[in-house]
Amino acid sequence: MLQHNKKAALYCRVSKEEETIGDSNSITNQELILTQYAKSNDFQIVEIFKDDGFSGTNFERPAFIKMLEYLRTKKADVVIVKDLSRFGREHIQTDLYREIEFPKMGVRLIAITDNYDSAFVNHSTNSMAQIKGLFNEWYAADTSDKVRHTLRKKAEARLYIGKIPYGYKKNRLNHNQLVPNHETASIVQRIFDLAIAGNGYHKIAKILTDDKILCPGEYSGRRRKTTQGLPYEWNFTTVRGIITNKVYLGHSLQCRTTKLSHKIDKSVALAESEWIRVDNTHKPLISQDVWDRAQAACAIRTRSAKARGEPHIFAGLLRCGDCDSRMAKGAKYSFSCQRYKLYGKDTCTSHYISGAKLSAAILANIYMVSDSIRQNRKAFIRQFSDITEQQRKYRITILSKEHDSAKQRFGKLPSLFRAALEEYQNGTLADDMYAEIKSSYKAEREVLRKRIEDLDAAIEKLKNDHAGLNEFVNLIERYSTVTELDSTIVHELIEKIVVYQAQKTGGQKIQKIDVYFRFVGKF
Repeated sequence: MLQHNKKAALYCRVSKEEETIGDSNSITNQELILTQYAKSNDFQIVEIFKDDGFSGTNFERPAFIKMLEYLRTKKADVVIVKDLSRFGREHIQTDLYREIEFPKMGVRLIAITDNYDSAFVNHSTNSMAQIKGLFNEWYAADTSDKVRHTLRKKAEARLYIGKIPYGYKKNRLNHNQLVPNHETASIVQRIFDLAIAGNGYHKIAKILTDDKILCPGEYSGRRRKTTQGLPYEWNFTTVRGIITNKVYLGHSLQCRTTKLSHKIDKSVALAESEWIRVDNTHKPLISQDVWDRAQAACAIRTRSAKARGEPHIFAGLLRCGDCDSRMAKGAKYSFSCQRYKLYGKDTCTSHYISGAKLSAAILANIYMVSDSIRQNRKAFIRQFSDITEQQRKYRITILSKEHDSAKQRFGKLPSLFRAALEEYQNGTLADDMYAEIKSSYKAEREVLRKRIEDLDAAIEKLKNDHAGLNEFVNLIERYSTVTELDSTIVHELIEKIVVYQAQKTGGQKIQKIDVYFRFVGKF
């Protein structure tokens, strides 16, 4: 029994959607309820953890993760929440913590208004907690659908619901309407003028960087990870995004993505036919004529670039050894750090290397690996099998844990259904609710059955699959006598090529190049 647990972690959570409904589940109200309960029941409050604006279907919440660390290090041994929906709205993961992870750690869970305390749990209370978990997940799914429907209706009603595009700001009197931002609108207009003048995306980005124009992420306070503290570093993709965005014509194109489901915080692009386009919703920053001329100028540059020839044989493989940027192709078949070329010596060094020197270095690496295989093929395979075996074992462990969890849940479903059936037969569960629970369990059972089959197949493949390494050995033996590289050879054998800045050592210029081969890594 866990009733002796007294070091309490109080956990509060409210989603963005719930913030608009009322204050019954507000963070302040939850904190008040939890604090009063803890004090009146002689719990020692170790910490109050608050996730404000986070969905209960996702357990990657900052305060929740921090609380788990407290529990694992025994700083706290009881978790108190207002109700189980505050803990989570995804029933499989919620049940995993409630029934497996917390008991393993010796953690007691109390949900005040649900009258749930894991120290005094029995078959009946556990079944009710599982059913409430399902209700909580249904609520999350229903809320997600309603929010999505509401957003689409707002977009259709000429209300702007997306992120504020660079060059605009919210109307002070109507937050669903865009108005020009006089600090940045002129920058957008300048970008279009530069495009019409024949400058490409990269060149425009460099001009804005040189002129020390704050990049959009920095201006809005959403510093991009890739800026590395450089507030004026414009990216060619940002420039391209502005030049191709019809919002600057005064039109709204919204609802272009959707989430895979209420459980998965990942968006996918919708077909253009599903977008909501409403014309003339706000003041344009550029005319249709300027837009057309800019698109035509960019199209000409794109066609010209394609006409200059096929991509080089190392396309997509070259990385700078210091900043990890791509290496850009230059004049006379040479390569340099793209970051350096765009933003100058304050951001990185050139890492210049000629194509001939690069090819020679890669051929030397291929000869070295093929020579090692020729001397002792079995030893080579054994050496790298040890590496891939470690990777395989780790992956098998992860998949096996998921397999065990899915199988355990699959095995519990019949008893959960029986519990719901008893409630229904006793008259404590309405017809429609019983029908929903029955349908949900049936659907979940099918999903779990398929997932268990997929995991079985994946684990079996990992246990027996040595094909990758054998394929590599056969390939490199086939290419052991080549004297000239081509795209097929390079991309079949190599995963990544890292080029470092040349250094002078003892009067000699030495340049380090790391070649990462497929299946075996850096040799």
